[in-house]
Amino acid sequence: MKNSQELFLPLQTLSTDVKTGNTDLTLTAGGSILIQGARIKIGGEDSGVWLATLTDAEKLTEDESQWIKIDSAFVYNTLGKLMFTLPDSLVNGTKYKFVLRSHCLNWHSTKRLVETVSETVTIGGGSGSSD
Repeated sequence: MKNSQELFLPLQTLSTDVKTGNTDLTLTAGGSILIQGARIKIGGEDSGVWLATLTDAEKLTEDESQWIKIDSAFVYNTLGKLMFTLPDSLVNGTKYKFVLRSHCLNWHSTKRLVETVSETVTIGGGSGSSD
């Protein structure tokens, strides 16, 4: 995190691959993902959802230019639920962590940018590339 105004919170959620119904943290490239949790609404400047690439120790890579920003429209963007489509270009077998950044902690915005990070997820099955 680059700013002293940012706050880090662990992401405690249930993630569901909408295409397969799996909740085992295996996701389908090009499929929809439903993330359920608390205070996960995305909003405000510099906010968004990223798939962060990982080091061999499954820590976030520091070079955020390697992260994949989710640019698809949100089907749900509420305090308790996010739903969006993953990029088709994700490679099967690759591991990521979701990084959510937002200024929304409740129904109102906050001046602090809050970052939440998920457990490790793996791309597998579906329409993703096998390269």
